[in-house]
Amino acid sequence: MNAQWADRIAAVVDSDQVCRLALDLCDIASPTGEEDALSAFIVDWFKRNGLVGIRQEVETNRSNAVGILRGGSSGPSLMLNGHMDTGMHLRHDEVIGPVPPKRAILPTRIEDGVLYGTGTMLDDTGIDYDLELFTTQMGYEGKGVEPIVKAISDAHEIVAGKPLPPIDPVENSMWTDTNLYNELNIPAVKFGIGAALRAGPDGELHNMVRLRDSTSVDDLLNATKIYAMSTLQICGVA
Repeated sequence: MNAQWADRIAAVVDSDQVCRLALDLCDIASPTGEEDALSAFIVDWFKRNGLVGIRQEVETNRSNAVGILRGGSSGPSLMLNGHMDTGMHLRHDEVIGPVPPKRAILPTRIEDGVLYGTGTMLDDTGIDYDLELFTTQMGYEGKGVEPIVKAISDAHEIVAGKPLPPIDPVENSMWTDTNLYNELNIPAVKFGIGAALRAGPDGELHNMVRLRDSTSVDDLLNATKIYAMSTLQICGVA
């Protein structure tokens, strides 16, 4: 990506707008299996911002929010996939392991450069539950993902001023949605705002990523720029 595109993206990322959207999203209760209200909000946001917005019902009170931004006919198609649930509780009987208790939605706020709210990071669902669930699933090696990795790596170096750090295995599971796509020969990778490990009550470090309900404003804005830059590079625009 050339410097001109990077400067254009940095100029159009409105920090107030990005943070306001994050707070609005976190203000809507969206426990696992009950994401309908948040889905409706996102579909409306898509429509108000020039995308085709589609609500895809999965089951009662549970739907996907699909936004389509049409481009040219010659470039590749790209999907950005994210979760809408904030992990407050799980209602499905087939879930393996203990079901975490429902937790009250946290009031959203920005304080000293940190954005707080339920859903900024997924809450801790319990090590026993996560490990048992993940170890029953099969992992898949991503194939053909090199152009995606390069685009994200290039964008990260421009925005952060340093190479993309290596993945910390204690913060990442072998089983993610990207495996479903790679299983179907659709190149897919995972990238987003990570969570630092924090000390437990006895000083130990938890080894799960679902630790906090906060993220820094700088991380949020940098991630927004990286998504935009890498999207343009993957689609052959920049």
